[in-house]
Amino acid sequence: NLNLGDPGNVWGPNVDSGNFYDIYHNIMEEGTYAVIDELKISNKASMRNEPGSNDRVLREMTTSRYYLPQDPSNRAQGPTFTSQTLLQSLKGTSTTTAIPDKVTLARVSWTVFTPRFMHEYKDANFSKFTRKNQNVTDDGAAATNFKVIEVPIKGPFDTDLYNNDDLSYGPGGEKMDNGRKNRYGSGERPFPYDYKGVTFNDQPHATRGVEVEILNETVPIKGATESHRGWGDFKAVTTFLDPDVENRLGSPSAPAEVSTDKLRYLVRFAYPVDPLADPKSGSANATVIPSKQYLLDTPVFDDISVTYYSKPKILMYRLVNE
Repeated sequence: NLNLGDPGNVWGPNVDSGNFYDIYHNIMEEGTYAVIDELKISNKASMRNEPGSNDRVLREMTTSRYYLPQDPSNRAQGPTFTSQTLLQSLKGTSTTTAIPDKVTLARVSWTVFTPRFMHEYKDANFSKFTRKNQNVTDDGAAATNFKVIEVPIKGPFDTDLYNNDDLSYGPGGEKMDNGRKNRYGSGERPFPYDYKGVTFNDQPHATRGVEVEILNETVPIKGATESHRGWGDFKAVTTFLDPDVENRLGSPSAPAEVSTDKLRYLVRFAYPVDPLADPKSGSANATVIPSKQYLLDTPVFDDISVTYYSKPKILMYRLVNE
């Protein structure tokens, strides 16, 4: 069954009211209609499914599924994870030492996955995303007597586009709709070169979900990062953003030497919007906007590798006389 909701009550060109109703959705539902097991009537909360209304069900359905700061664009509000020390990772969490070893740091790399469709708009009025050429038949009308309408959807995820290979690949993928190429909303991720000139330092969206700092106890260690992969255009930083470029720690003239009982790493989570998947979000480096959007997914930090050098250790020796 296809359930289009009541397109007459929401924004959209060439849309008029019809006998299409559902529960809190204005996009097509795949499969059967919802089955209501239990219905509660309450005078404590409004139950009006209207944009901007004080609707408890609507509020709960548009609550982020993962933690989202009040202002994701403010790095200070981003949630962080700080690791144990290098000494603890080698010897155990309760290990202490009066004379810790020191290591010289070289570089850092990590792996992260940032979903393209990490957010959804709370209301179609905010996004103005639409799904075109939808055939709808009124109740009681002949199947051949249908209307072709444009249906508002929250976006940026579009079920029809994501699963339609005819629209996503080949010439169809290059066609523009909703301010983006069709293939940017398909099941295949954009190529890294698609982000050239679009995001900060041309960084692909997939790696933009976290920032990394290497700490001397609580103080970030100075280093340098390439602005573009393989260019050798290093700039001094203490926060590393892109795992696909070379991220150096210290320098030949000022090596980063740290005690093993103070060496940690910090991961700070970010909430970027993919400008190719959602060109309606604002700037190319926009973050999720809590007043208009909510999280469906979250960046996944996988692993980290910190390269360092330590002094050679003599574990055992034996004197041999000849």
